[in-house]
Amino acid sequence: RLDVRTGRVRIRQLPTDAEANTLDQYMVVDNTGVVKWRHLPPIGGAGCEWELLSGKRVATAWRAAGSNGSCPDAKWRLGIGNSYPMYKVDIFHTEADTSVNGGLFMDLRTNSGGWRTGIGSTVQPMQGGTDLLFAISMSANLYNVGSSSSGVLADSYGMFGRSSTNKNLYLRYSQGVHGEARATTGSIQNFYGGFFMGLNQGGNVAKAYGVYGEANGGTTNYGVYGAALNGTTNWAGYFNGDLNTTGTGYFVNGTFVASDAQFKTNVQPLEDPMSVIMQLHPHRYDYLVEAYPQMHFPGGTQAGLLAQEVAAVLPALVRDTRVEAVMDTAGMELSPAVQYKAVNYAGLVPYLIGAFQQQQATITQMQAQLAACCAANPGMAPGGNGGLKAAPATGEVKEQRLLIIPNPVADLTTLEYYVPQAGKVSLSISNSDGKPMGMLREEQAEPGAYTYQWNTTELASGTYFCTYMLDGAVVVKRAVKVK
Repeated sequence: RLDVRTGRVRIRQLPTDAEANTLDQYMVVDNTGVVKWRHLPPIGGAGCEWELLSGKRVATAWRAAGSNGSCPDAKWRLGIGNSYPMYKVDIFHTEADTSVNGGLFMDLRTNSGGWRTGIGSTVQPMQGGTDLLFAISMSANLYNVGSSSSGVLADSYGMFGRSSTNKNLYLRYSQGVHGEARATTGSIQNFYGGFFMGLNQGGNVAKAYGVYGEANGGTTNYGVYGAALNGTTNWAGYFNGDLNTTGTGYFVNGTFVASDAQFKTNVQPLEDPMSVIMQLHPHRYDYLVEAYPQMHFPGGTQAGLLAQEVAAVLPALVRDTRVEAVMDTAGMELSPAVQYKAVNYAGLVPYLIGAFQQQQATITQMQAQLAACCAANPGMAPGGNGGLKAAPATGEVKEQRLLIIPNPVADLTTLEYYVPQAGKVSLSISNSDGKPMGMLREEQAEPGAYTYQWNTTELASGTYFCTYMLDGAVVVKRAVKVK
């Protein structure tokens, strides 16, 4: 023990014998003045581990693969458990010796109220250096994660982000994953704030989602929210394929369907659209809301068509589709998948327009015939409902009328007509083009109400006109025949 209160102690000469080269300790003095022994740092060679280099740089004891060079490497990379680091910091570990939960973990705890980053990564070209053509600021890769046994649940996430709290805090945003791409200048071909791809390259994949969004429990919930502004062309959502929704679609400014003439060929007018429309049967119905919760059907009485009936008339407007099964967070099925038929209601519009035009043409033709009848019978005057009635003589005369019950017509219907004054009565039928098809009744009748049972079994579905004439005064009613 050497205790010097004042002055200095010098060692004039260090040992130079062979034994000195084998020593593994050196003498140091701590901040209290106590002299202690300290082990020498490891040196290069096959057994080197860590070494403190000039500039307070720390290097690991690794060798280049297949090399006999001494360590550390001259590039001064920092590798942990790796035989050849490819990065500035390269961590490699197998669980053969020690079991761990992961490769790298950062736990940052702070008392500051400012921005803090758990792991930060920045990549940029050197000032005045060459152009940086390809770069990844952070890349996560998982390989061969899963179970070799069928039916065993396993999960693999290329990147998993979570933002959660169990305290009574107030947040402006809480984001599990945030993606952002910004530019102040330059020319960029594709600009993605976030890019997601579910790509199957040969495996047996049941479902593939490019993006899966779910929101639950908020005052207002957005499974996926998109906005596009300030561009020449803006799409808040752009889908290259079919869009399936079990909810109601709300469109403030309407919907548009591609109908440009440049996309079409062999354009021809619809043939007899009235007969097509007359084969469709509108219904009232209630949805099985409780039996199919995954469909999100509305309650109350609805009006529409049955897809199976439409398919028999216009098969191109009916398509088979499905709604996927609803699963809980544990992967258990809450509601099964449902196969169903959907109707393209917008595709009915051309037939409705054509049927209206066809009907209007028939009405115009009948009006011309009635006008000719009036010209040939000066004592007649136009009547109500597009027909004719006899000009009254003296006193009040009840109106000439004709009813078809029921209408539309199936196989048998009743023609009810009223004769206000004695005269010659006739009932006749014509097709939708106004061509006469036959006389049902022709007789001299006294004033009163009459009926006629009209058998339409042999008639094809379509539109027909029943004409009731009393001494030249005409009443015409439209009858619709359905199967």
